[in-house]
Amino acid sequence: MSVFLITFTGLAEQRPEITTICMEHITFGKDASKEAIVTWRSKEGNAEGYVKYWPANSDESQAMLQANAEIHSYRYARDEVNIYDARLTDLKPNTLYNYKIYCANKESSEYSFYSAPEPDSDIGFTFAVFGDSRGGYDVYGQLMRSAYEAGARFVVFTGDMTDGAVQAEWDHWFTAAADTMPNLPLMPIHGNHEAMSNTYFDQFVLPDDEKNYSFDYGMTHWSIVLDNTDELVEEAKEWLTEDLAASDSTWKFIATHKPFYSSAKKHDMKSSPAQIYLREVIEEGGVAMSFCGHIHNYERTYPLLKGKKAEDGITYIVTGSAGAPPYPIDKVEDFSARAVETRHFTIYEINPDMIKATAKAINGNIIDEYIAYPRN
Repeated sequence: MSVFLITFTGLAEQRPEITTICMEHITFGKDASKEAIVTWRSKEGNAEGYVKYWPANSDESQAMLQANAEIHSYRYARDEVNIYDARLTDLKPNTLYNYKIYCANKESSEYSFYSAPEPDSDIGFTFAVFGDSRGGYDVYGQLMRSAYEAGARFVVFTGDMTDGAVQAEWDHWFTAAADTMPNLPLMPIHGNHEAMSNTYFDQFVLPDDEKNYSFDYGMTHWSIVLDNTDELVEEAKEWLTEDLAASDSTWKFIATHKPFYSSAKKHDMKSSPAQIYLREVIEEGGVAMSFCGHIHNYERTYPLLKGKKAEDGITYIVTGSAGAPPYPIDKVEDFSARAVETRHFTIYEINPDMIKATAKAINGNIIDEYIAYPRN
């Protein structure tokens, strides 16, 4: 207990300043070609807040739209946490948007982000996936910058942003990527270290019930499953079955925090809840790739069906060391095509026919490259 108190006290003493507009970030609605949500924190608890946004290639004065913010607040220890959410609607597909935040008579810098191509579009794009920062804020911030510089239009973060979901940790996490987060939408996955806390759910606006949710970005359909407990995974089975059946996207992806497969012995995943309850669902539902974190290393499986190599199988990716200490890989299992113990991020260039995937260590070295194909 004394170690925790010392650590927390040190963290609290160095906390970022809470200003009128800070910790800005973007998430998408159900259809990322039509809707995005800009969220920020403020020291002001009951002020007028709104976002003005417009296509970057248009006349700002003629094309400007305004989205008024909804405000909600909560207390964490002695903190009054004021959150503003502005829902940007009527977006044009595959368009670069500029925007500014206004709150309590203050104005933010000008930011920009891309709306998605339409769901049935064959327009290619780049995205990134990584996770498990766990207090490694500098590493996380550097990887966000690397993903942005690599051309990613959005990031899927595989969970465990924090060690214990305390508000001070979230303040550091958002601040570490303050130079990229307002311009790089991020879709989060709830990790076990988020502990089902309101500090996670109140700081992100997500589709559906925010626990299990899905969204479409161009030719991709993403199903995000909350897997904190075996019971939650079992409960998600029906939702996931229906969600995948309702999508005819070229590429279907599932993202969880915990992996289906892993060679690391830190956590034995040979009979993971995801395998027990969800593997058959995603195999029959046309999922091409699975993304997760939890295990602090990088690993890619061969395409698998029922745990065996198969040409038309699912490729499973573990990308879980965006700041958290890497776990050793004691023995590379037969299902594994590549396993590396290092902090890293993964980047994907996608078109209708294939994905060119690259995993890069924090120093920029390429640790894996491969091509993936949609399921038949």
